[in-house]
Amino acid sequence: MKQFIHETNTYPNGKVEDTGWWEISGNKVINENGGWHDFYKDENSQIVEAESFDDLYKKLGKDYFSYLIKKDSLYGWLSPSGEWFPCSYADHKDLAELYLGMNEKLLETSGWAKVTADYNKESLIIANNILTEQQQIKLNSLGISL
Repeated sequence: MKQFIHETNTYPNGKVEDTGWWEISGNKVINENGGWHDFYKDENSQIVEAESFDDLYKKLGKDYFSYLIKKDSLYGWLSPSGEWFPCSYADHKDLAELYLGMNEKLLETSGWAKVTADYNKESLIIANNILTEQQQIKLNSLGISL
């Protein structure tokens, strides 16, 4: 059984950044993408035992990942029925897989609209060429013009 640690970084200005789950491997920790850093445990660290990252996420359950929902964000996923799932600019993949339970490609081919921005975050991009009436209504209610 492997051990996984949930990490956050607190910056001098008080801002807290959630850096997610890491597998503990000796004196380092490794994330799902192969990134790593030295292992430092503090008294607030949450550690969970699991067989793999997939097993860890099953143990944590969908409700655990509700932190991915960012209520005031204009980025996110929009279901064909117009249900809005806002997230931060960089969390579309995690929201899709961990909270909605589908990968991005499946969402997009199932009629979901991905609302994101260009590289400079100057313009919103809606990744779905054909929007349902419900999606159009929701985007208008969010102040997003088509």
